[in-house]
Amino acid sequence: MRYVSEDEFGSPEPAFLICWFRRTDAWRVFDRRDEAIDMFSDALQYRNRHGLLVEDVHLQTGQLYGNFAQTCSMAGFILTAIRLSQSWEDR
Repeated sequence: MRYVSEDEFGSPEPAFLICWFRRTDAWRVFDRRDEAIDMFSDALQYRNRHGLLVEDVHLQTGQLYGNFAQTCSMAGFILTAIRLSQSWEDR
């Protein structure tokens, strides 16, 4: 979540995707790689047919919210994919 406090729109429900990828990165850093990979794979379902992501997603309904295409979400997606990939030295 971007924030949890109620505002003029009510209580926030959608997940801010850049936070999703930051959490995935944190799990990888704390040796929870399998969980990080699962979480990253779950995020793939929210891409459109061109592979682009929006700003927010409602996790219960799958409804997409916010700006499209969202640079922060796409940058988080790409950086997390790189971090979860094998390094050149490990190949």
